[in-house]
Amino acid sequence: MHLHRLAILCALLCLGGKVAAQAQGRILRQCSEIRLLSREEAATAIPVEVTGVVTRIDAGTNGFVVHDDAGVWVYTSKEVRATLLKEPVPAMSVGDVVEISGQSGPGHFASTIWPHRIRIVGRLDLPPAIPVTLAELNTGFHDSQRVSFTGVVQVVERTATYRNEPVLQFTLSSLGGHAFFWHFDLGTDTQAGRYLDAEVKVTGVCGPNFNTRGEIVGVRIQSADASDIEMITPGVADPFKAPLVPVRKISGFHASFDPLHMRRIEGVLTYIEPGQFLYLQDGSRGVRVQTRQEDVFPLGSLIEAAGFIATPHYYAEMEEALLRVKSAGTPPPPTPATLDAIRDVRLGRHGTFVDDYDGRLVTLRGKMVSLQHVPGGPVRLFFEDEGELIRASLPENQPHGMLDDLLPGSELDVTGVCKLTFQRERLMTDRSFSPTSIELLLRDAADVKVVAAASWWTVRRLAIALGVTLVILLLALIWVRVLRHLVHVRGRDLAEETRARRDAEVEFQATQRERSRLAADLHDTMAQTLTGIAMQLEAATDLRPQNAEQSARHLDLARQILSRSREDVQRHVFNLRANPLEDGSLASALQRIADDRSLGLAVEIRVEATGTIPHVPDFIAGNLLLIAQEAITNALKHAAPRHIKLRLSSESNAITLIVENDGSGFDPVQAPGIQQGHFGLQGMRERMKRLGGTLTIESGVGQSTLLTAKAPLDT
Repeated sequence: MHLHRLAILCALLCLGGKVAAQAQGRILRQCSEIRLLSREEAATAIPVEVTGVVTRIDAGTNGFVVHDDAGVWVYTSKEVRATLLKEPVPAMSVGDVVEISGQSGPGHFASTIWPHRIRIVGRLDLPPAIPVTLAELNTGFHDSQRVSFTGVVQVVERTATYRNEPVLQFTLSSLGGHAFFWHFDLGTDTQAGRYLDAEVKVTGVCGPNFNTRGEIVGVRIQSADASDIEMITPGVADPFKAPLVPVRKISGFHASFDPLHMRRIEGVLTYIEPGQFLYLQDGSRGVRVQTRQEDVFPLGSLIEAAGFIATPHYYAEMEEALLRVKSAGTPPPPTPATLDAIRDVRLGRHGTFVDDYDGRLVTLRGKMVSLQHVPGGPVRLFFEDEGELIRASLPENQPHGMLDDLLPGSELDVTGVCKLTFQRERLMTDRSFSPTSIELLLRDAADVKVVAAASWWTVRRLAIALGVTLVILLLALIWVRVLRHLVHVRGRDLAEETRARRDAEVEFQATQRERSRLAADLHDTMAQTLTGIAMQLEAATDLRPQNAEQSARHLDLARQILSRSREDVQRHVFNLRANPLEDGSLASALQRIADDRSLGLAVEIRVEATGTIPHVPDFIAGNLLLIAQEAITNALKHAAPRHIKLRLSSESNAITLIVENDGSGFDPVQAPGIQQGHFGLQGMRERMKRLGGTLTIESGVGQSTLLTAKAPLDT
């Protein structure tokens, strides 16, 4: 057989050289030529004409394997049937000889045939199978070839469907790993269980499993003939009659031990996840048992497990186990442990061993760090012991409400099955026995006990408190700023209101004084004038019968007095006019006053404005205009000037009005006042006092008069 395989390999290599040297137009007539094509070459659609026997048909309509000097996959997928096939695919069976014309095509793993026509031309015996090992299968070289493989059946299961057809799948164990055998066309085979633990030889077509990169990740052998399963050695009739081995000697040295066949162990159940795995403990030794059995057994039960021994990690385990309860019981007491003791895994001297903690029920003490709950997954508790972080896991189906109340920093006693993880690569080189991680598998939430509660002030709560404090402080600062703004606005409003009230009060007092002054002026002028007129009219009336000429002179004198009285009334009315700032300019208002008072008089009244005059509030402007009017009136009435000059200037946030005349002047100290019925000078002083300003008068008898009124603009 080995020579046969060597001959085929040499032939394929020779053909590979020929294919490489042939032109692209050459027709490929042997499957071995197609197998030697690279993906890039196969994608160029080289013409193909082959005749061979069908060795495998896909359960669906995806394709089949044709074999002449080698086997090649023929695609008959829906896409190929729609684009390339010119005739329907004939109804074939394994053993039919077919003629295929078509083209080469890239497959997911090896090169394939994309057919144009398929025709059945007869039947033929299947080619002989090539005996292979698991290592040879895993190379992928035997893709689409008929092979035979020998191994021990560890799993027999009926899958639901494969492309709508039932499949009987065997998991075959050999030295070095597992292979899978798929058997179609089950028929009435109801005794599939008899193959369990049997050594069998299976024959079929090799089909690799590949990933999305076209790389081989596993292998299967597929067949549809019951004769392709040959039993070499029967398995145990009853799994629970398999040889019993102690847990302590589950995978030690045995001179006559066959590691591929079923064995049986017994131990006390300490942890279980139904349908996945459980832990059994016998004395101070624990072992992991993988199972597909979904029965829920009470913790503490004495369990009998029948399965296959393997060492996928560091310590030996049992795989594909069947389970049953021998007797009820209670779990063993947990062993107090420390990290140092768990990590002190070593060989003893002179062939002795130091007990390890893997798979044993232990108790560790540490401080809680955090709790994580991933939906659909286990609840994980992290605690710290001797500066190292340890994970404790609770299955999702277990209530975990008690764990949610734990506070970080709490000192805990955590009980669970110890699961150690080792770096397998290092074990193969330097025999390092130190585990890379330690995990405790909790049975329920009661496995976690609080020894000393953590302070209520955890880092998280302190952070929350600081955050809340900062937020409150920030809100307080914002509130203070808002209050300051409100106080500022309210203060400004109150100041304006106070100023308005003060201005109203000042205006009222000014009005009262104006009324008093007006009353005095009327008394000094109008009353005397009317009295004089009345006296002249009485004299004219008395003299009219005796002396008409003298009576006429008295009437003429009355008319003159009346004319002067009319001028006085006009002057008083002008003084009572409303706000004269009609265009918003104080200088222009002064000019209007000057124009009105100098009309018809032989006197020049001139107004000058020095520099830029700012906007003057109405209250200040009104009082300055009244002072200017009074100064002009007094000059015209008492000083007989020829020139009157009004100068307006602004400096240092103040407005200054100067009224100068070249009249006869007067003595400011000896000038008549309120007692004599004259209100002019006193009224001007009171106005400036209300404005917070100053009024100075410089004059003398026979000299010019200079009146200066200075008022602040922020009044």
